[in-house]
Amino acid sequence: ENNQTDVLYIHHVKEGIKYKIPDGNNPVFSFASDWIAYKIKPESDAKAGSKEKKDTTYIELKHLESGFTVRYESEADFSFLEDKNYFITNDKNSLVIYDLEQRREHFIGNLGEYLVDKKSPYIAYTITTEDKRGNGIYLYDPVERTTKALTTGNFMFSNLSWNSGKDALAAYKFNKKEKEIDYDNISIVVLSNIGSGQLETLEYPVQEMEAMPEDMALAANTGKSSEGITWSKDGDRLFLKLKKQEKEEDKKAKKEAKEEEATVQIWHWKDKKLLSQRIMEEGRKKDETFDAVFFRTANKIMPLTGEAIQNLLFSEGTDHWAIGTDNREYISDWDVNTHDLYRINLKTGEKKLIEKKFRSRYGSPVELSPDGTKAILWDEEHYWCYDFAKDAKHNISEGV
Repeated sequence: ENNQTDVLYIHHVKEGIKYKIPDGNNPVFSFASDWIAYKIKPESDAKAGSKEKKDTTYIELKHLESGFTVRYESEADFSFLEDKNYFITNDKNSLVIYDLEQRREHFIGNLGEYLVDKKSPYIAYTITTEDKRGNGIYLYDPVERTTKALTTGNFMFSNLSWNSGKDALAAYKFNKKEKEIDYDNISIVVLSNIGSGQLETLEYPVQEMEAMPEDMALAANTGKSSEGITWSKDGDRLFLKLKKQEKEEDKKAKKEAKEEEATVQIWHWKDKKLLSQRIMEEGRKKDETFDAVFFRTANKIMPLTGEAIQNLLFSEGTDHWAIGTDNREYISDWDVNTHDLYRINLKTGEKKLIEKKFRSRYGSPVELSPDGTKAILWDEEHYWCYDFAKDAKHNISEGV
């Protein structure tokens, strides 16, 4: 044991040490605490001084009462599903679902992304292949061990999102052009009546959306877990992200200008930001995203953040109100906590200034109530409670 890097000890509360796992780490218990999963990365058995030193990583899944163990030679991520009797491991392009009760597994290859929710009996996922054969959105039922294709086609799908009732999914549908997403022809696809009745499929092409800014695009993300789309409780609105999108002629002009631009960066003392800060921000801008809301019935998109309002603050308890912050008038290299505050109606997009030159406390402009109907403001002397619906505030710390 002295030569081992780590030893994972698994104790029984009454019987003491039950298992010793050499080189075990990252243990995770199932929610019923009857299984445990962990990784094992043994010390290399290569001879000292060997240039070919290579360790193998294993995932072990162990039933604590019986000692029954399943081992995978893999560096994949793993987790137990909350309130479900399943264990999952996933790597870059595959997913393994292990049934803890039946002790059998289901493998999904060519995985794009997957979505699990404790309120849904299904595992939703996308298939993504280079030649697009079999691409689509699928449902796997772990109880029945059945797979159902919801929509397929010669496209790519991403950013899966369940609605609050877990009977509808939203996602982006697109193709790629020169290895990049074709943002000019992307769509939002909504699949309804999942699990009951006749499946309904609606598609919203970006070219048909009203009020879509010319220099913006839907910020689709091809990662396995991304928060690109969020449903409103009533299902009529989709909260999503936008990103700056340059036209081809603008890209070409910028490339030509870059070849001729000076290599010396100049800072003026009247500039609001330091030169180093400006350079860093320019590098991040290509990945910058902005909040927006899409109204399905009206087929209209409305930006919520951008140049004027940089950040959006809201509570998970509501999809009606939010606070937007604007610091453009107060940018400096030493004061980053002054903002103008706006009340934003997420059902209409209406914005109204409620606080001018508001100084945040400990870097957080406001604190929202759990139900999202009120906000606590601090004016460096008193606490105020702001009511979104009444558009009024009252002092709650005076006399305390």
